[in-house]
Amino acid sequence: MTAVLWVPAGFNPNGPPVPLFVYLHGGGGTGQTLLSNFNGALTRELDKRGWIGIAPDGRRWGLASQGCEWPTSAAYVNSADPNVGPGEQDIFDAIDWVKANYPIDANRMYLSGFSMGGRGSYIIGLKNPDRFAGIAPFAPAIDMYEIFVRRPDPPECKEGMVGGRPGDSLRVDTMYTITSARFLIENAYNLPVFHGHGAMDTIAYNVPTSGRFQHGAHILFDTSWNGCHGNTNLCFEHTPTLSELRARHPNGYDWAFMFTPAGHSGDARWIEGASKSSDATGVEDARNPGNLIGAMEFLSRQALQPSPDTVVYKTYTDSHRKAYWTEIDITTPRQNVPGAVRARRNRSVNSLEVELARVQTATFDLLLAGLHLAPETPLSITVKRLVEPVYAPTLASSDEPLEPRIVLKGSFSQLSGVTVLRDGNALAGLQVTVSASSITIGPLPVGNPTVLTVRAGGSQPPPPAGTAAAVPAASLRGNVLARESLVSVFGVRVATATMSASSASWPESLAGTSVKVTDVQGRDWPAKLFFVSAAQVNFLLPAGTAKGPARITVTAGDGATSVANAEIAEVSPGLFSANGDGQGVAAALAVRVAPDGSQTLQPVFRLDPASGRHVGAPLDFGSPSDQLLLSLFGTGLRYRSSLAAVGVRVGGEGAEVLFAGPQAQIEGLDQVNVRLPRSLAGRGEVTILLTVDGQAANPVTVNLGAGAAGLTMP
Repeated sequence: MTAVLWVPAGFNPNGPPVPLFVYLHGGGGTGQTLLSNFNGALTRELDKRGWIGIAPDGRRWGLASQGCEWPTSAAYVNSADPNVGPGEQDIFDAIDWVKANYPIDANRMYLSGFSMGGRGSYIIGLKNPDRFAGIAPFAPAIDMYEIFVRRPDPPECKEGMVGGRPGDSLRVDTMYTITSARFLIENAYNLPVFHGHGAMDTIAYNVPTSGRFQHGAHILFDTSWNGCHGNTNLCFEHTPTLSELRARHPNGYDWAFMFTPAGHSGDARWIEGASKSSDATGVEDARNPGNLIGAMEFLSRQALQPSPDTVVYKTYTDSHRKAYWTEIDITTPRQNVPGAVRARRNRSVNSLEVELARVQTATFDLLLAGLHLAPETPLSITVKRLVEPVYAPTLASSDEPLEPRIVLKGSFSQLSGVTVLRDGNALAGLQVTVSASSITIGPLPVGNPTVLTVRAGGSQPPPPAGTAAAVPAASLRGNVLARESLVSVFGVRVATATMSASSASWPESLAGTSVKVTDVQGRDWPAKLFFVSAAQVNFLLPAGTAKGPARITVTAGDGATSVANAEIAEVSPGLFSANGDGQGVAAALAVRVAPDGSQTLQPVFRLDPASGRHVGAPLDFGSPSDQLLLSLFGTGLRYRSSLAAVGVRVGGEGAEVLFAGPQAQIEGLDQVNVRLPRSLAGRGEVTILLTVDGQAANPVTVNLGAGAAGLTMP
């Protein structure tokens, strides 16, 4: 396989990890389109942002010898047909090559493409939403049935990619469906989407014509289409738009778009943004009022959530069945009938809420989900049939039996027994199978709902060492830790009880649990602990720890040990969020200072009863002579080189940093004080970006009053 690689001018291969932009070419094209499409806007943006780009060439495929006029594959789908080849896998192989040779931020990889490549970015992204921080399809075909009816040529290419014509077999029909984004769009819950399209495009048709299917509008915001493609029996009920999905599920489905009066050709404004007063339509950029956001700016604000609270995954096959911490085996693989899971975890009460459609086995990785099972902490699982009026009608399965197996993955060798209650009644032993790495329950008929309670028996003698993950306690991402910073270790049975330190001076043993940090020089440092539970231990990284690789050993009260690896650095900035997950509204204090020195405290966040999460409370800048100061709380930044090395951008604007260093009352807690520019007043929810000595912290948000962006639609 060959590809075009773009490395920005002046790139430092020894510098911090950078985002990766993956670009897929259209039918008959090559990776050179990364350079030529959009009048060079892609590479200009890559240089401007310091990102690496790669554009893989499609394989020379056997369909060319069968009459296909495209010399290279644009299928972007894995196929057993050697004439088509593993197109999706080729893309992941290219990504792995770049990651092996350049410092890539695995949480900021973006997938994009034009025409058939835009279609490819949709279908690869939606089948693998846990691999990308966002996707940006340009002029994509989102319904291959419609393309077959209206633009069947060249048939050797288009039919060859999927194995035939619609109606030839259920397997062929499944291939048409899984290469059409509109039938997978529910999977975009945690996958931000930017869609660019010409409003005069007659190839991937997007002209606002009554009664015609539009490959842009009808996946984004236009709900009017419901019918057949041409004079055929290829008829489909309404499938959801991103606008509908976002309206019903406001915590997911982040999307933006831009339409311009262009045909099937690239417009640089899709990439770079445009004036709101131009002939383009799209989403106004909340950070730059009067401008429509472009794809690269939209993507730059997205980061992958490796372990989100909610997972939505729909599939038609047995080859794509896993996303984040969930995995499903459906009852109807490759029969052109979907199965799906929607799962929500609540770590504070150690519970799962699971909704299923046509699923015979649903598997949940407890470690990835941040859940656990211990004698003092049962796991509650509510299982019910998936009912969602916004989703595609094909997911409705109320008249079909639902008797799934529930499988829990984890480390259970230390448990002497497991009991499962269904709606309060213990299940027979044959209905529960326990191994060292899994617990299988069922199959069980699902009521509406069915509540499972999984209880663990006592522990055996000290088990062997387990694997754990150490992350900054504020951002909860990456394993780079700064000395004298707050750290969280996640594992299985890392403590035998739940306890918080009760005094300002934290102990080196809490509920019998201790932590030892072994640095690169071989020195062992005992750590101070301030919280322990069966799945999590929080501690202060000792100030004397040497920079470089380190091993963190957690020993629970029963002698069980867990080991995590980390990299110790001088700074590794992270900001605490109000929800404790490193995302969303900042855990911060705001104070308005009047000219006479009087101060008014303002709440930065409030609890939203509907979602159960904290959201931003609007801040008031007060009179023109008042100042609004914001105190952010984080960790890992106290050993900054200088105050000048600390930068804060709020809503895209630089904010004056007044202080950045240790917070006086709590060990390991750092504080950053900034003066908010008055020009930000009324901007609504904006993102705060903190950098320290060139290292970026996790983005958090703050609400600066009314004036958030809205959609401008054709």
